[in-house]
Amino acid sequence: MQQAPERQHPAQSRLGAVLRVTSGNFLEQFDFFLFGFYASYISKAFFPTSSEFASLMLTFAVFGAGFLMRPLGAIVLGSYVDRIGRRQGLIATLGIMACGTVLIAFVPDYSQIGLAAPLLVLLGRLLQGFSAGVELGGVSVYLAEIATPGHKGFYTSWQSASQQVAIVVAAAIGYGIQLWLSPEQIAAWGWRVPFFIGCLIIPLIFLLRGSLQETDAFLARKHRPSLREIFGTIGLHWRTIVAGMFLVSLTTTLFYFITVYTPTFGKSVLHLSAQDSLIVTLCVGLSNFCWLPVGGALSDRIGRKPLLLGISLLALLTAYPAMAWLAAAPSFIRLLTVLLWFSFFFGMYNGAMVAALTEVMPVYVRTVGFSLAFSLATAIFGGLTPAVSTALVEMTHSKSSPAWWLLFAALSACLATLVLFAPRRQHLHQHKHQQH
Repeated sequence: MQQAPERQHPAQSRLGAVLRVTSGNFLEQFDFFLFGFYASYISKAFFPTSSEFASLMLTFAVFGAGFLMRPLGAIVLGSYVDRIGRRQGLIATLGIMACGTVLIAFVPDYSQIGLAAPLLVLLGRLLQGFSAGVELGGVSVYLAEIATPGHKGFYTSWQSASQQVAIVVAAAIGYGIQLWLSPEQIAAWGWRVPFFIGCLIIPLIFLLRGSLQETDAFLARKHRPSLREIFGTIGLHWRTIVAGMFLVSLTTTLFYFITVYTPTFGKSVLHLSAQDSLIVTLCVGLSNFCWLPVGGALSDRIGRKPLLLGISLLALLTAYPAMAWLAAAPSFIRLLTVLLWFSFFFGMYNGAMVAALTEVMPVYVRTVGFSLAFSLATAIFGGLTPAVSTALVEMTHSKSSPAWWLLFAALSACLATLVLFAPRRQHLHQHKHQQH
């Protein structure tokens, strides 16, 4: 009952809380996008081989290794957040993420320190992956718990919207570097500049996160589950977590395809200029930012299931024809058109999906359950998207072949939606939720 002062200016206080809690998401996605866009430069700096394909695959393997740490981070840090609190847990994850960011920015090239260079880059990615394992879940649960009644989808959509701001900023910085520096300068040291900028904003994000208030929903809980209870509940609800993983599969595959993999796809496969790829990515980030709150708000109005099913079916029907059309005559306009179409899928689906995932998880393990489902999907689907797409093009010699990976994710999402939103399951979930 002592929380009344917090609610004197609810709109203002909630807006401030949304900005503070999503700031860490900005840093995470800023670095992840940079790693994908500058993959070809990173591969030459840290993984030099006689084959450009092998060098690029090594780089994407290290990129993917960070995602393999996410499930571990989800369990360890997610349990911490569910026991200790949202605010303290989110500050801890930011500290770990910052260490990984600084490490990658300052590691010398392979030519200077040899094998230590790729190993240190790998360590930086593992630290980033470990913290990211709970970052999305922690932020999503925090937003869900401060949301006004009937607007949970709209509130949680800003978790991903903050990442789109990071993509737009990173793409704009990258475009500026392409204009101001020569290709030789970018390859030698220019690709590090955006990473240094990421390091400079870390203190500001710590300041913002440090002023967060704990959520009323967490403070109202009289019981703080022990680690044993948390793991027991996870074991009891493993089917929900696995289904949740497949629910996330479409959003994470689409996201890493249209942001992280696109620059490499545009340059290496379609042979478009780096500037063209960056402009496309910048437009995609803006498009994502617009569609996400629309998807969240629409799911508040018509329900999560119709939107999730509708978008996954639309992706199943149109992903391959769209990629085939692009591959038939690669151009800037076609690449932009196809990726804006995929951006519509991502924004609308993700806007509904994040809220849905917070709702299907048991309340006492909401953060760890959400984070584990999300991180498993990101590790298996999203994190592997650049590597799988690169391998598909190499094996099939077809520029449209990455569409098969998108189709697999769309089918998985469609089936997961039917399982999680089956009428009997929904009735049981609502009954348990009312008991809490």
